[in-house]
Amino acid sequence: MMIVESIRNHVSVHAQLPKSLDDLDLPAPMNPFTGKPYPCEFKRDKVVLKSEGFPSFEREYHIAFKK
Repeated sequence: MMIVESIRNHVSVHAQLPKSLDDLDLPAPMNPFTGKPYPCEFKRDKVVLKSEGFPSFEREYHIAFKK
């Protein structure tokens, strides 16, 4: 997923998670089902990314980063 790579790039460059998708250096793609940004929750050491828009494809991803 491009959005995960955009977040990983931000962490490798800035040594911290972004506060929002707007802080990413690389563009984060829009959700093709909704035409809106993916819902993301940025926590201290992880990101919770949700895919929504098509019921059978709705998922929640927990992406943890270690220093």
